Amino acid sequence: MKKIALLLIAAAMVIVPSCKNNQNAAEEENQEMSLQEQYLTEDLKIQIQGLSESLQNLKHFPGINIFKEDSVTRFELTPKQKMLKPDFLLAPEVADNLVDLTQKYRAVGMLSVDYTTAQLYDMPIDAYKNALAKLSTDINDPAFKALGEEGETNQIDVMAFYDAEVESGRANFFWEIMAASAVEQVYIMTQKMDLFVPAFDDKTASDVTYRFILVQEGIKALIPYHPEMESLNQVLEPLYVLNAINVEQLMSQLVELKSEIESVRTKLLQ
Repeated sequence: MKKIALLLIAAAMVIVPSCKNNQNAAEEENQEMSLQEQYLTEDLKIQIQGLSESLQNLKHFPGINIFKEDSVTRFELTPKQKMLKPDFLLAPEVADNLVDLTQKYRAVGMLSVDYTTAQLYDMPIDAYKNALAKLSTDINDPAFKALGEEGETNQIDVMAFYDAEVESGRANFFWEIMAASAVEQVYIMTQKMDLFVPAFDDKTASDVTYRFILVQEGIKALIPYHPEMESLNQVLEPLYVLNAINVEQLMSQLVELKSEIESVRTKLLQ
């Protein structure tokens, strides 16, 4: 028995330091990963800042931008244009049928864009406000307070929202909302290219599409740390065609996207 006890003690003396070494190595690896993730997240934050600034520099406000801005030339429709109400917006009732948390976050981004579009056309907006309020309640994310007064989710202060989501450990959901709103904006543009594309000049067409590329690349870079974002990356893949350097290319790429963007949009809520 003494020999067995001594063997067990000896084994423990070998195993315990080994476990500690493995634990230390794991802790160092996790710390290194955390620092790398923090760097990538800050890099993405800068890219989102650039995206927001580029969208704000459109020579005409397109009416479907959900970012807050200080001074922007407002894009207005003529009375005749307002008569042609869009029939391609999401029904606000879509909020009633969502169960998955990721889908609810994506719906916030998409319905926020549709809310602003409905306003542009002088359409009733109460149903959209109610749908966004319901989703906000269901999600119960403290970061939504950064979206606007009293937590309104139709106007996004990008940097404040981003910081709040990072602080609450939900940074991945920030990207879900940003990506979903971008898809909805592109979808609406493909439906009304003659109306919205004239809001761009060559510089803004290049800037905006370039920023989309940077954000998409940043999302792909985060996948090793947030594997759940792989599905978002796959959904966004058709948007990678957006790399215009002038308005002519932007129009051509939107035409190319028109046959695919509806499928992308549908997949976001499946």
